[in-house]
Amino acid sequence: MLIDFMFKIYDASYSRGSQAADNEKYMSLFHPTIDWVMQCLAYQADRSVFKDVWALYTSNTKHAVFLKSIIRYFPSEIISVAVGVI
Repeated sequence: MLIDFMFKIYDASYSRGSQAADNEKYMSLFHPTIDWVMQCLAYQADRSVFKDVWALYTSNTKHAVFLKSIIRYFPSEIISVAVGVI
């Protein structure tokens, strides 16, 4: 549920921006949180966890920060099998 909320809040914040900071600086504040959540999810994760995360990623607006964290923290063996690369 947290990751689904994270996708939605990031997308809403991205479209609205901030009046106090430029958009790039404002959005960079989300990066550590996204990294931390993905790292927690990926720790000893199996294919079903990855598939759930991947389904959320593909069903929401695709932002590079999410893809970067998914690739960084999930094992490549799980990613390649789950998305059909191999």
